Formats: sequence, structure tokens, C-alpha cells
Amino acid sequence: MKKVYFIAAVIFSIISCVPPGKLNEALDANTKLAIKYDSIYKSHKDTVAIIEKTMNGLKNNLQTLNDSISIYRSIALKPIELTKGDLLLHKILKTGVLSEVELNNITSSLNTSTVNDSKLWTALKQNIKTITGNASDLKMGNGFLYVDVSTKLLFKSGKNTLTPKANLTLIQIAKLLNANPNVEVMIEGHTDNKLFKSSAKIDNWDLSVQRATSVVKILQTKYKVNPSRIIAAGRSEYMSTDDNNSTAGRANNRYIRIVLMPSLGQVLSN
Repeated sequence: MKKVYFIAAVIFSIISCVPPGKLNEALDANTKLAIKYDSIYKSHKDTVAIIEKTMNGLKNNLQTLNDSISIYRSIALKPIELTKGDLLLHKILKTGVLSEVELNNITSSLNTSTVNDSKLWTALKQNIKTITGNASDLKMGNGFLYVDVSTKLLFKSGKNTLTPKANLTLIQIAKLLNANPNVEVMIEGHTDNKLFKSSAKIDNWDLSVQRATSVVKILQTKYKVNPSRIIAAGRSEYMSTDDNNSTAGRANNRYIRIVLMPSLGQVLSN
């Protein structure tokens, strides 16, 4: 008990030695420090909560990303399954997705070899050669017949209107198509790299497409070929077969290519 009294006496002595103004200042300072501490503590708790929320969001995003990677990896590792239609289009467009050996092995079941033995194909080649002479080139490949006809037999220079002489060639194509409903045809327009003189503001892309569509339209309207079997395409100057630096070379690069091929419907049904 004496010790308690002694400690109390000491504290009272110390306090009594501090001037009242200084004591109030100390108490005010202590209060301000307590308020500042509470503010900092609350701010710290809010910051920690925000960080934890952000971390949880990042974890969820990471999980979603990992799931997506797993899905894409499974798709990438899955072998490509090409339909017969895909294979035929690869052959037509020469996209190079498959090598020639791979393509020939896979498409052996399409049984297009019988096209080579067709009397109609042989007769067509003979008839067109008789009409066009050296102004056309015919060749077989992958079950397709390619007929390249010089545009000098079909159009006037820089024009897309067919000449009367063009009918002699196109009627042979029409006869074959009408006699073989399972054969489709793609008409390609090709030009050299020289600009032609014309009042209309068109270029070789326009000319190649317009010439191809001119052939397509006459096959449809005059010779009654089903338009669903015909494709029109313009190649402009970018599928040249000869040198564009010479007059003779440019003449060889101005042609209409007629590609006769089995229909997609026929191939897909096999």
C-alpha cells in the first residue's frame, strides 16, 4: 500500500511540475496522432482489400486463359479432316495446302480418270482445234480439261464484246456442257500488263472480269447452259504464261481460259 501511495505521489509531482498549457498541447497532439493513425489504418485496410480483389480477378483471368489455351491446343493438334469438296477446290485453286503427291493419293477415290476416255472430250478437242488452229491450247490435268483461247479470236483489242467468230468456239463448249450435266465450267479472263486505250476508267482487272462474264452470259442466254454450273473469274495480268516484255509474249498472255471440271455435287456424292 505504501508503494502505491509513493507511485501516485511521484506521478502527481511530475504532473504538477508541467505547466497547464503544455499539458493541453500534449493531449491535443496525442489526440491528433490517434486520429491520423486511425485514418492510416483504415486506408491501409482499404488498399489491402483492393489488392486482394485485384489478385482474385487476375487469378480468374489466368484460369480462363489457361482454359482457352487448352481448347486451342486441342483444336490445333486435331488432324485436319478435308472433305472431297475441299480437295477438289484445292486442286482447282492450287492453294498448296497439300503436296501434289498427298493430293493425288487422297483423291484417287474420286475416279475422274474416266473423263480422259470420254469420246465427247476427244471430239471437243478435235472440233476446237479445227476452228481455232494454233490460237488455242488444250490440255488435260487432274481430270480437268483446260482450253486456252487467244482473245484475238473472241474480242477486239481492249473490248469486252464478243466477236461473231467467238461463237464458233463457244458453241462447241456449250454442246459439251449441255450433253454432260455433271460437268461444270470456270471461265477465266487473262490480260497482258499494258494499259489499253479507253475512254472508260477501267484497268486490266476490270477488262479480265468483263470478258469472262461476256463468255458466261452468252453460254447462259444463247446456248442455254445452266448458270449454276458456270463460274466467271478475272485474273488480270497476274497469271501470265509468257514474257510481257515482248509483243509476242504479251499476245500469248491475252487469253480466255475455259476450265471444264466435274461438278462439286457429283464429287461430294461419291
